[in-house]
Amino acid sequence: MSKNISKNTYSSAKDILGGMGTGTLYSNFVFHFYDPDEPLANLVIDEQLGRIQNACQERQALQQETLRLLNTQDSQLKSMVTTSLADVNSRIMDYVDQLLAYGPPPPGLEFAIPIYRCLLDTTIASEQFLGEIETASKHSPPFARNELKDMRRAAKAVFIHVYLSLRVFGSPGPEFHPFNPSIALSSSERITVELVCKAKSLGRRLKML
Repeated sequence: MSKNISKNTYSSAKDILGGMGTGTLYSNFVFHFYDPDEPLANLVIDEQLGRIQNACQERQALQQETLRLLNTQDSQLKSMVTTSLADVNSRIMDYVDQLLAYGPPPPGLEFAIPIYRCLLDTTIASEQFLGEIETASKHSPPFARNELKDMRRAAKAVFIHVYLSLRVFGSPGPEFHPFNPSIALSSSERITVELVCKAKSLGRRLKML
């Protein structure tokens, strides 16, 4: 239900901005914000960033609950929490994809820095959970091993997704150092990240034409 509402709101925002003639150019369903003082553009970006931040807070609580439940065998409760965590991760990835769909802000505008920081924070938080899973694996009972493997697989998929988005969006300025993951990616994962990053970056540049 919440996912449908967010997508409907996102589509409505695109329609509204698409009808504006001054300060905002709408082309091929991509936004280019030329006027940092455009009030509606600011509202849309702030709303999208707020959705991501709120979902990340919700995710953090569910992640901690998931780790806490590793030492129990309440399968019903575990299933409920796991399902909720999968849902919030799906929403985060959707919100991040929607954020990138606005297109690259022109250099120097105020949109680039808050968007980049939001993507960076989301990526770092996703990476930190992988570290927490690794720590938990050293202290959890044997019956939790399969759960930990599934948890790590899902968490890594989310991390790669948001990390790719961060790479595709790019640094807003030289004062921002490139983010280097501290977790190990396999050779196939590294190759996939590079190939997908290049393809998505090219797609964004083509939409600017």
